[in-house]
Amino acid sequence: SSSIVVELAGDGLCQPDLGFGGPGSMALSLCGEALASGGVAQLEVTGAPANRTAFLVLSSTAAPTAFKGGTLVPLPILLVLPLPTAADGSAQLQVPGGGGPLDVVAQALAPDAALPGGYAISNAIQAEFLP
Repeated sequence: SSSIVVELAGDGLCQPDLGFGGPGSMALSLCGEALASGGVAQLEVTGAPANRTAFLVLSSTAAPTAFKGGTLVPLPILLVLPLPTAADGSAQLQVPGGGGPLDVVAQALAPDAALPGGYAISNAIQAEFLP
């Protein structure tokens, strides 16, 4: 894989941000150790509607497609995971490494009646799982 992993001081490695965020102000990140066997990273959603269920959408491929006023990147959808959000609109999930080589494209969506399309959509990320 030719993806670039960004290194942030104190947070370890962050998986690549593919962009495509909006509508809304949700952001998705996956930072921590490399996703190799024994490594763990923290998936974090911020800016989601408070005390609701956001959804983490996963695929092995990125096929940006217009959806609800934004762009849905992980297509075809292979897995949808519910992520309950806290009062501050955040959600976290520990992600263990290993099982690769495998690239996973992820994006978060959350129902938000205040937005024209009815959904807040985060940026997409590409997680590189290693053996």
